[in-house]
Amino acid sequence: EEKATNLGVVKHFTIDLKDKFVNEFVFPTIKANGLYQGIYPLSTAIGRPLIAIEAIKIAKQEKIEAIAHGCTGKGNDQIRFNVTIRAYAPDIEILQPLIEWDMGRDEEIKYAQHHGIPIKKENKKYS
Repeated sequence: EEKATNLGVVKHFTIDLKDKFVNEFVFPTIKANGLYQGIYPLSTAIGRPLIAIEAIKIAKQEKIEAIAHGCTGKGNDQIRFNVTIRAYAPDIEILQPLIEWDMGRDEEIKYAQHHGIPIKKENKKYS
């Protein structure tokens, strides 16, 4: 919330989705023995649809016409967000600046620094 305020966000929503995530996403995934390539737990992957669905609810409640995400084009997160948004709210525009502007990590850091956006500057092999 403090970060949102510092960035000039007009309205911010913090929603506690832990119970919903565990009961409606984690438990069913465990029961289904849901693994990516039969090896990797789907922990991050199953969270993206829940985030997108909640963003859609807020967008409709607030009469917002677009949802933005900060996914890069390198992973599958943008697909999980975009597919969920398209399925549940095809009328909502999806903004994906890091993909649309074709920014690499170095460009992201420079952009954030230039605009006073606090971010971690770790160089990890995987993020």
